[in-house]
Amino acid sequence: MNRKFSTNSILFYCVLIVLPGLAGCSKSIKTMDDPKFMSLSIYAKTIDALQLKVTAGDEILTQSIVTPDGQVSVTFLHTEPEYRFGVYDVFTHQAILDTLVSINTIRAGGRKIVLLQSVPGGEMVWVGPPPASETLPTSDSTKMSIVYTLAALPDQVKVVVENSIGNTNNYHATDSFLLQKGEFSHYFTGNRTSKGKLQLKFYTPDSNRTLVAAITNDFNRLDDKLYVFAFRTGKLSNGVYSLTAENLY
Repeated sequence: MNRKFSTNSILFYCVLIVLPGLAGCSKSIKTMDDPKFMSLSIYAKTIDALQLKVTAGDEILTQSIVTPDGQVSVTFLHTEPEYRFGVYDVFTHQAILDTLVSINTIRAGGRKIVLLQSVPGGEMVWVGPPPASETLPTSDSTKMSIVYTLAALPDQVKVVVENSIGNTNNYHATDSFLLQKGEFSHYFTGNRTSKGKLQLKFYTPDSNRTLVAAITNDFNRLDDKLYVFAFRTGKLSNGVYSLTAENLY
C-alpha cells in the first residue's frame, strides 16, 4: 500500500508541475504577437504647401513629408490587422486625416499609401481600395475612378469617356457623367489594348459644352483591374488643358 501510494503521489505531483507549464505555453502561443516588417511608401499629394507627420497607432512613421508632392519610404513594424493612421501638420499640429486602415488593403506589390488633399485648406483622404460591391472588369477591359483638382478648371465638368473602335484611332463615347472638382467619380469601363485606346474629355456642364481639358495618352498598359487616377496638373494649349494622369491606386 505504501509503495502504491508513494508512486501515485509522485505521479500526481508531476502532473501538477507539468500542467501549469503546458497551460503557460498554450497561452503564450495563442496571444503571442507575430511582428512583421513592411517596407511602405507614403505619398502625399496636396494643394497647400505642408510638412506632415504620419502616425500608425502610437508609432510615428515620419515627420518629414513635404508637399505638395511628397514621398517617403519607411519600415513599418506591425503586429495588428488594422491601425488608425493619422496625418498632422508639423507646425500647427492640426489633424488633417484620422482613419482606420486594414493592413490587407494596403496595395500589394507597391506597398504604398497615397494621401490626397483635393481642396485648399481641406482635409486629406487616404485613397484606398474600391468598395467590395464593385465588380472587376473583364479580361479585355479596365475600370477606373477619377478625380480632378486643377484650380483653372470649372468647379464642375461633364466627363465624356471615349473608347476606340477595335484597335484604331476611331473613337466613340461609351460613358458620360457630371463630376464635381475634388470628388471621385464612379468606376467606369475602358478598353484595354497594347496602345491604350482610351481617352477622356472634360466639357463645361452648360448647354454650350465647351471643351476645357483632355487626357489622351496616359493610359498605356492598363491591366484588367480597378484604378484610381487624379488630374492635378496640365498644360494649356489653344484654350484646352492637356491633363496629366497620376495613378493613386
